[in-house]
Amino acid sequence: MAPKETMMLIIPTVKDEAAKYFIQSIYMIISTPLDIPKIEPDDWNLFWDIWNKHSAPLKKQWVNNGSELDKKDAPVVWNGLDLYDKWPAGTSWRAPLFKAEKLFPKMFKIIFDLNLQKLYRIRIISSIEAINAHSDDSADWWSIRAFLHNPSPTQQWYFTKPFDRFGTRTYLKMSEETNWFAYHDSAVWHGTEYDPKYPKLLLQLYSWPLRTSDDLIQRSISKFSNYTINSDELL
Repeated sequence: MAPKETMMLIIPTVKDEAAKYFIQSIYMIISTPLDIPKIEPDDWNLFWDIWNKHSAPLKKQWVNNGSELDKKDAPVVWNGLDLYDKWPAGTSWRAPLFKAEKLFPKMFKIIFDLNLQKLYRIRIISSIEAINAHSDDSADWWSIRAFLHNPSPTQQWYFTKPFDRFGTRTYLKMSEETNWFAYHDSAVWHGTEYDPKYPKLLLQLYSWPLRTSDDLIQRSISKFSNYTINSDELL
């Protein structure tokens, strides 16, 4: 099967309804698994001990350019822990820091081998309730994520059209080959269902913006063409 077409798209950071129709009118891929080896801690027992002792609710530091979920008085909806942070002031949500690079060298090598420009934070979060569809920054870049731990038998992560918080959900498609994925932050909104029987841990990477034309995105779209989602699929 031939890979789906993709294109470089510059989407303005705006919050009006005009952006909604502009985005929806253009065909583009908005989600893909990533061509990165599966990632997990070198030692799960050690990891769980660190997570249970040091993770804590994320606290909002300032308003960012995301959707209304991210206003300054946003409620606590995640527990989290930073394992690596070179810019503690550089996020709207603050998490505790536990430097773990030397404890999990294999896990960190997978991340560092990506050679992301100006990688400054590695964070793990776990939602503590359902998260309605939203945008983090309404920005023209791809967000990189991995399901470090995801025991749910069904997919909980979903997308909606921008500005359609409670619209029809299109669920993330994942390949068994990887637990990494990426989505375009301004071209689609994302959210997650929550089942207390199956709490999941999401790994987030923060770096210089990753664009549609970057090799990792293009390579992944080509390799996982059967698992990509494009804007036409958002109902």
